[in-house]
Amino acid sequence: MLAERAHRAFLDRVFVGWDIALTEAGFCLVEGNSGPDVDLMQRPVRRGLMEGRFGALLAYHLQAVP
Repeated sequence: MLAERAHRAFLDRVFVGWDIALTEAGFCLVEGNSGPDVDLMQRPVRRGLMEGRFGALLAYHLQAVP
């Protein structure tokens, strides 16, 4: 997956919001955001991201940061 390959270049980051466009030639990585708009991901499901698996994974990785 394109986002996974891109994230390997930034392993010091726990969370990156990748902007990926679909073009006639296929997927194209536009940019990575260190402060992504998580509110856009919460609106469709009508609950906070911290209530699910994302919250548990983020908490785990943040506790591991020295």
